[in-house]
Amino acid sequence: MSRVFRVLKPGGILVYSTCSIEPAENEQLVASILESTPGYEPVKLRHSFPPDDQMDGAFAAAIRRI
Repeated sequence: MSRVFRVLKPGGILVYSTCSIEPAENEQLVASILESTPGYEPVKLRHSFPPDDQMDGAFAAAIRRI
């Protein structure tokens, strides 16, 4: 995923999305990449959890290049 960041224009937003509720594939991965790739910030993180949201589990993160 970090290779994609290099082609994102300043101010551009990348959306990373999975059909998973596993933290290692979602929050932890996004946090790790943001820590190792300066110049980007999270805009919004969204989770859906089957029992709470009445839909399949999923995750999305909007990340902006500063």
